[in-house]
Amino acid sequence: MIAQTNILENAKVSINSLIVSVLLSYILGYLLSFFYKKQANSLSNHESLSNIFPLLTVTVTVVIAVVKSSLALSLGLVGALSIVRFRTPIKEPEELTYIFLCIGIGLATGSDQYLVAIVGFSLTLLCIFLNKKLTSKSSYQN
Repeated sequence: MIAQTNILENAKVSINSLIVSVLLSYILGYLLSFFYKKQANSLSNHESLSNIFPLLTVTVTVVIAVVKSSLALSLGLVGALSIVRFRTPIKEPEELTYIFLCIGIGLATGSDQYLVAIVGFSLTLLCIFLNKKLTSKSSYQN
């Protein structure tokens, strides 16, 4: 029992903050996957890509929550990520944009910037929605 208490006291990440961050990132990632299924123009399978959005946001949140308190860990993360790469190329820029949005949400929630995550997420979805409406209207007129 003493070892567990000592570990929690030495942890630089607040458990309450981590729980809030993970839950918020999951909710925003799930909402993004729902929005992607409804709004995406890409020709690929929307279901398979959108299913990774909540997991990706939570993963980035946990990594940032751990790394934000230590310069040594952040440098180690950069080294580790430099050897990891995706084997399957992203075929459409729209897919890459949604993946970057997931990473942005994870970065914001992992660094306890909840208002930035929510406002940025909301504004980005509004921009995507408006862009789709404007481009579909202009293509209809042409």
